[in-house]
Amino acid sequence: MNSFGQDVRYAVRVLLGKPGFSLTVILTLALGIGANTAVFSFVNSFFMRPLPADEPDELVRVYQFSDSGRRFSTFSYPNYVDLRDRGTGLVGLVAHQVRERGRTHGRKRRRGAG
Repeated sequence: MNSFGQDVRYAVRVLLGKPGFSLTVILTLALGIGANTAVFSFVNSFFMRPLPADEPDELVRVYQFSDSGRRFSTFSYPNYVDLRDRGTGLVGLVAHQVRERGRTHGRKRRRGAG
């Protein structure tokens, strides 16, 4: 333990001897810790927490098929209401909407979900 105390005193002495370097070190550590905390908070809230459902392993995704057998993951609002109100095999039904948004960067148009 004595060696650790000597190491700490030496580190403090060196940092106090070079205030510019010390400020750079402290700001770099603060920025790194802050960025790490922000990324972890985002990942934790979306990927690590369990779904807010009583039985998350019983959740299913509902698809719609065309006459030709093509699968669609989108529904019209009337189809959603019909499934919600008349669906006998479902306890509940929730809908969400993903919209594609575009933005122009120079002459190129970029697409993204939002």
